[in-house]
Amino acid sequence: MKKLSKITIGLIIVTSICSCSKGTKTTKEKFVEKIGNIDFKDNYKKAKLSYVNSEITKGTNIEPEKKGLKCSGIYVKENGSWVSGSDKNDSKADSQFMYLLNYVHLSCFDEFFYEDTLSDTEVKYYVNPFSLDWAYKSEDKDHGYKSSQEIHECYEWDDYGYVTYFLHEEEYKVSDSNNEMHSSRYTKIRVVYN
Repeated sequence: MKKLSKITIGLIIVTSICSCSKGTKTTKEKFVEKIGNIDFKDNYKKAKLSYVNSEITKGTNIEPEKKGLKCSGIYVKENGSWVSGSDKNDSKADSQFMYLLNYVHLSCFDEFFYEDTLSDTEVKYYVNPFSLDWAYKSEDKDHGYKSSQEIHECYEWDDYGYVTYFLHEEEYKVSDSNNEMHSSRYTKIRVVYN
């Protein structure tokens, strides 16, 4: 029974990582049309951000290296602008919060999103709530080397266009006949607004 529970939990975790949307799938055109109907005037007074980042590198003749970071921040709105709400905020949390406000808010959707700049991308759009799943895969063989890269990003927004969830996962592998190197990066950000 315990083994089955662990397997079930593992499948739930993998499924939640691969897709972030709880909304209704739609087209980019309808997604953008719905953005046009957002009333960006909110009554929020406070926000709390939590940030988790990890990086792992391993391979042949490479000492495995793991890096990780967890941080959080509290923010308050003063005179219509968001500012740090605690002198204990981590600078990385502050940087991420300001980035999400200024570049990933739905009011600047066309400016931040780069769907057409990479081939081999798959983008899924959702509404109610707003969310977006973006995936990129590539493989290459050249001069005896083989490489592959996979990137997955997920965004979720609330009814006022604020990012409430961001996920970035990246896997990179390169190998030749004698060596292999693998690196992965994971970033997850959650923001709760009150």
